[in-house]
Amino acid sequence: MKRNLAYILSACVLVALSASCARTVSSYNYADAKRYLEAWMSMNHPDVQMRNDGLYVLDEVVGTGEEVGDKDYVFVTYTVRSISGNIEKTTDPELMKQLGKYEKATYYGDHVWKLADNNQLAGVEYALRDMKVGGTRTVVIPRWLLTGNRHESLNGYLDDTKGASVDYIYELKVADATDSLDRWQIDTMDRYIAANYDASQIKKSSRGFRYIRTKEPSDTTAYKKDSTFYINYTGRLLNGQVFDTTDPDLAKIYNVYSSDRTYGPVKIKMGENYSDITLSGSNTISGFALTLWNMRPNEKGVGIFYSNYGYGASGSGDKIPEYAPLIFEIEIVDDSND
Repeated sequence: MKRNLAYILSACVLVALSASCARTVSSYNYADAKRYLEAWMSMNHPDVQMRNDGLYVLDEVVGTGEEVGDKDYVFVTYTVRSISGNIEKTTDPELMKQLGKYEKATYYGDHVWKLADNNQLAGVEYALRDMKVGGTRTVVIPRWLLTGNRHESLNGYLDDTKGASVDYIYELKVADATDSLDRWQIDTMDRYIAANYDASQIKKSSRGFRYIRTKEPSDTTAYKKDSTFYINYTGRLLNGQVFDTTDPDLAKIYNVYSSDRTYGPVKIKMGENYSDITLSGSNTISGFALTLWNMRPNEKGVGIFYSNYGYGASGSGDKIPEYAPLIFEIEIVDDSND
């Protein structure tokens, strides 16, 4: 009850300091916004002092791994809230269930944030750089630090007009950090393969791509240009989560089923090179096409490849995160009825 009363009193103080939370960024005077946040902090977290970089760390468990430091990429799970308590975004499935917004097909694991070349907002980068792998941190990031610009002093940020219109609380957990995302993905792929397949099954290996044969072909002759055949396939993340499949039962299990789609074998047309292969008349991502390029009639196999052959830095919707290695299990069948 005391806690609730404190928040109510805090809200009254904040309203007095700021006429409206709906103002545009350009209308904010960040000197006033600073006083607004200081009042909120004094009411809700009186023992927490502002760091030299302008952040307020509310809670922290220091990790046992290496420090993020100047690493280019960091793997994080997170929840972002406004200081009024509204959840803006989260990777926490339990929290999404509480909000009634959980989707089984959505990916809730680690996300890759690029820190190099000022790719993150200044305050977010400052919050992560001195964290260690395995650690967690809850930090208030003032609105003036939520900018892509960099300044040498606090006054530089207060004078910036590119920040946010409200302050946010970030709950962060660092799972890993690396300078070489390609190497990290390849190592992760190889650990997955070692845990799930025999080395003798690997029939093709190149940088960022592995092809594993799981059923021998009926004919070892390569498909000719413009030849057609049918396949069944399932696409997965390395955690086993299915994001696409031609199997309706599997689609229902993983909640990716669509009543607007026709399930079953799909038509493949070969090209002069693997990049020319089409699926039902459309081009495919490179890793999927490269897997097919290595297959023969009635063969069954698995293509595993890094994000350069997949959806890269953008990912695909809520199902495939950024920089995600992918798995495609493919079976070549005789016709569309198999």
